[in-house]
Amino acid sequence: MFEEEGFLEELQVGFIQDARDLLDETEQAYLEMEKKSDKPSVMEKIFRCVHTIKGTAGTVDFKYLCDFTHIVENLLVKLKNGKIKNNPEITSLLLKCNDRIKKYIDLIEQDRKGVLDTNDLEMQIEKQIILADLNKTAEYVQVEKSESRLSTECQKELVELMEAKQSEFKDIGTILVEDQVINDQQLDYAVGMQNKKLGEILVDHGACDSFDIDKALHKQGLNKAKHPEEFVKLPLSKIDHLLDYLGEQVILQTSLDYGRKDLVKNGELVEKTIIQLNKITHDLQQIAISLRMFSLKTIFNQAQRIVRDTALKLGKEIELKKFGENTELDKSILDELTGPVTHLIRNSVDHGIEAPEERISCGKSRIGRVELHAYHKGGFFYLKIYDDGKGLDLKKIRQKAISKGLVSESKQLSDKEIGKFIFASGLSTKDEATDVSGRGVGMDVVNTAIEKMKGTIDVETQAGFGTTMMIKLPLSLAIFNGMVVSVSSETYVLPNSEVKEICHLDMINVRRLNDAESMIEIKNEVIPFIDLRKIFNSQKITRTQDKKCILLVVSQHEKNYALRIDDIIGQQKIVLKKLGAENENIPGVAGGTILGDGRVALILDINEIIGLYTKR
Repeated sequence: MFEEEGFLEELQVGFIQDARDLLDETEQAYLEMEKKSDKPSVMEKIFRCVHTIKGTAGTVDFKYLCDFTHIVENLLVKLKNGKIKNNPEITSLLLKCNDRIKKYIDLIEQDRKGVLDTNDLEMQIEKQIILADLNKTAEYVQVEKSESRLSTECQKELVELMEAKQSEFKDIGTILVEDQVINDQQLDYAVGMQNKKLGEILVDHGACDSFDIDKALHKQGLNKAKHPEEFVKLPLSKIDHLLDYLGEQVILQTSLDYGRKDLVKNGELVEKTIIQLNKITHDLQQIAISLRMFSLKTIFNQAQRIVRDTALKLGKEIELKKFGENTELDKSILDELTGPVTHLIRNSVDHGIEAPEERISCGKSRIGRVELHAYHKGGFFYLKIYDDGKGLDLKKIRQKAISKGLVSESKQLSDKEIGKFIFASGLSTKDEATDVSGRGVGMDVVNTAIEKMKGTIDVETQAGFGTTMMIKLPLSLAIFNGMVVSVSSETYVLPNSEVKEICHLDMINVRRLNDAESMIEIKNEVIPFIDLRKIFNSQKITRTQDKKCILLVVSQHEKNYALRIDDIIGQQKIVLKKLGAENENIPGVAGGTILGDGRVALILDINEIIGLYTKR
């Protein structure tokens, strides 16, 4: 179709990004249509999105996608004309079609010649259209009652025939999952094993030897490791601002080059230029950070779908309230946040919200409520996930923690401390595991993922009134205001936002409980004392250094800790640099940076340091 393959490739890349946006818009429209089926503007939006995908897919040579979206359009036409009435079954079918297209988009991003398998969905669409046509025909044909019964029986047989035909197109994995013989994770594992099985078959038949298979599997792994280049859409205004500041920087750089030729004569000019250059650099930094900031709209939209599907599956009625969906977060953090948020929302729907009958018996509305609140505060991003369900069973959680050896039976714990045990690996209070949740592995993974993003998650619950999960994350991991400190002649950096207070104290105030644990009293509060020299196994600890110390008070999960350092060197803007592969797993270290004097310093991971201390 096109003479230049490169031109077609560019069009396809652009289509993939646009299609994802259109599919997200379509999904939200389907969910809105389910609530407001008589609203013409919603149906018009759906038609516009689907038709755009179909037309553009044909233009950029994705025939399978073009054909399938045309079939989806046929169903939408019946829906628009009133020949098919909208109901949860129809909405679920349309959402499945949307999901299949999303999977195909992911596939063609990796392999442009990927094939879209939609036989099962096409059969379901055809069944709905045939039933609609039969119902329409029955309105015009006058028949006897006996014939009407026969017609109904024929219609029933036709549906059964369609369903039987449809099952022929289903793969065995799909059938086993639907019959609840296996779950999605087991299916994914089995599919992943198919690569090896194919190789074994070829070796058994003498088509090749094991060396050839290992070589091919290695090459396949390398290909999978090569992730396609990511693209993002940016407002033109941000690009314009960036170019404006770059232009000013070039002018100032020229002025600086001129002034340095005679520093004695042009000293005042050079000093003034440097001040202006610092301001421009700061403005450029803010623009650069803003280019990576994206709203939570995508995550909030996904949440709407998760609540709808999970509630339908569990026979519950739940509404989702969203606040602050335009709040922005660094894209690298935003991408990592999707998984934990998905799990927490499913937990709220499955574990938290009661069944309609139970809610009514408790004097509640039969419709449960899940709320998402996103906002910025004090240089941090906060996401609150609340449900008005029955709350956590703290007594049961405590018993589970005791049975797993996480805490002794005699230890007194606050409700907040008991609630934190839900993040322990393998701890679940559900008697039966389902394919939604209940195996006790998810919350541990959620906590680990949040900590990996240098964040924290806390839980508050009230029996009979609900549970709140509060996620706290840095706005950006790339650039931050940092404090440069000295520990045993080594230089380290930690974010200013992590430090609550700086204290100068005598070491005599430290109370050593044992070889691994010490406490110190600061302003009538006794808190854990963490000597960073011991954390990093420093050999340069002397008695002189032990007489006085500087303490940085930090907190994790609302509990304070005192970090012992030798000196505060200063403060500056810090640009986080990833360490090489051989150094990326240093305990207590988040990365590295280059200081103003050219020295290299390690950036401390406060959450991990506290974790190292508690495990000693």
